[in-house]
Amino acid sequence: MSRKILDFEESRKCSSELVDRVADLQREIQEYESRMENMESLLDSILICLNAYDNGESQYSHRKIFDAIVHDIYLYRLQGEVTKLANS
Repeated sequence: MSRKILDFEESRKCSSELVDRVADLQREIQEYESRMENMESLLDSILICLNAYDNGESQYSHRKIFDAIVHDIYLYRLQGEVTKLANS
């Protein structure tokens, strides 16, 4: 009888660990989805700037556009690092 109780307790313990692991994986997936959305937004911004310059619709020089793109990439990376630190 006591063996059945111990087996039940062990299976409950494993079940709660699995539930916790599933919750952790769901959080990780949400973080990756958020990063993907941010990356897509960054790429969209870059494409808009480059297309505007290519079509002669931009009043800025290619150097200023290039600097702005590099700046946005650094901000994106910095945002990723801040997110990593916050989740640690």
